[in-house]
Amino acid sequence: FTEDKASSGFMEAVLKSRTMRNQIESCATGTGGAMKNISQDNIRSFVVPLPPLKKQLDLLEELERGTIIKTSLESAMNAAAMLQATVINSIDL
Repeated sequence: FTEDKASSGFMEAVLKSRTMRNQIESCATGTGGAMKNISQDNIRSFVVPLPPLKKQLDLLEELERGTIIKTSLESAMNAAAMLQATVINSIDL
């Protein structure tokens, strides 16, 4: 792929996707736990979504927004859990 056809960030997201991981894992061979083998023919057979570059960049922006929201929610949940623990520990039983 070239940068005028595929965004490197988009390709990274695709390669990290569960769908792509399933394709990779389904044709990985070998007994090593850390290193598996994948033939070039198998790699060439992978189905890789490749929308127009503008759409890729739009999808990356959405993914980034989702990641920011997820991080914010995780922080809020951690803060709520800490507050809950503080309240519970401050109650005289």
